[in-house]
Amino acid sequence: ATNPFMLGVPVDFYIPLQPQVFRGTDHKDHVAYELHISDFSKADLALKQIEILDDANGKPLATYAGADLDKRLLHKPEQPGNPILPAGKRAVVFVWLDLSSDAIPHALRHRLQVTAPAFPQFGTQTIEDEPTTIAAGARVIGPPLKGGPWWAADGPSNDSGHRRTLIAVDGKARIPERFATDWARVDQTGELLKGDAAKNSSYFGYGSEVLAVSDGTVVSLLDGLAENTPDAPTRAAPMTLENMGGNYVILDIGQQQYAFYAHLQPNSLRVKLGDHVSRGQVLALVGDSGNATGPHLHFQISERNSELGTEGLPYVIDSFKLEGRMVDEKLVPLPAPENVHQGLPLDDDAVLFP
Repeated sequence: ATNPFMLGVPVDFYIPLQPQVFRGTDHKDHVAYELHISDFSKADLALKQIEILDDANGKPLATYAGADLDKRLLHKPEQPGNPILPAGKRAVVFVWLDLSSDAIPHALRHRLQVTAPAFPQFGTQTIEDEPTTIAAGARVIGPPLKGGPWWAADGPSNDSGHRRTLIAVDGKARIPERFATDWARVDQTGELLKGDAAKNSSYFGYGSEVLAVSDGTVVSLLDGLAENTPDAPTRAAPMTLENMGGNYVILDIGQQQYAFYAHLQPNSLRVKLGDHVSRGQVLALVGDSGNATGPHLHFQISERNSELGTEGLPYVIDSFKLEGRMVDEKLVPLPAPENVHQGLPLDDDAVLFP
């Protein structure tokens, strides 16, 4: 049998989207991106450790190994703590770094340690990739809604469903919802509704005004799709690539960035294709259309005029109040609400918009 390491470590590193710094409500700067690792040999490789290094000084910013590496992989390994990358396959590692603001690296490198279980005589092998530069601060936008409290359900974190969903559209796998949030309105205790849970009108967020987060142009929309019954096992209309977002609006907000608003009330859109809108302008009302199980606003920023065939981008909202966090469907308030400037609400935050 041939030595799989004859020409070095036979893997391909690929980072599909340049990492970009954003500030969270946790007072930390973050970058969140994916490292795709493909095994181009005929031997299975065991992923032993991944180090993420500051390219300038070689200092490790994070080290993933064993169970800690397992939980960052797209597919859970068959042997916990010992992820195997089969020959000819690809692993996707979900990276979420916490950075200190005074030491944001200009570029990152990745150092991978692997073994080939079928060739123990060759021991542990190490490879480093080329540097990946980090983009400067994220886009500053206005809030997509007013008042609150609004719960950032399935919001930005390394483990949220939005973050972990790779979708292949038009021949390319992307993560459109990398930083997406499902905004659902709650009361001061964290309840979503009062009254009949099978009626959209019982939900506090239903019918709330949806706002333009920036000046922009309406480049795509859908209206007139029937609404769902909350928590019903089926949707009101069969789901397709075109209507997953239900009634929706996409705004071109410049700098190759697009704001996507989904699950809107039918016949509530106040804009039409080609309209120029101003920040804060009402676009539509919160509804329960498309692939939704109850009234909420799905909101994301991405780099193409597409619902799912696009890469999600980070952003920060210029001003809001952090009220607390949702824990086990209850709102746990902060001792005092915190004024946040240019921050991204994170998963399960409860916020008040101006």
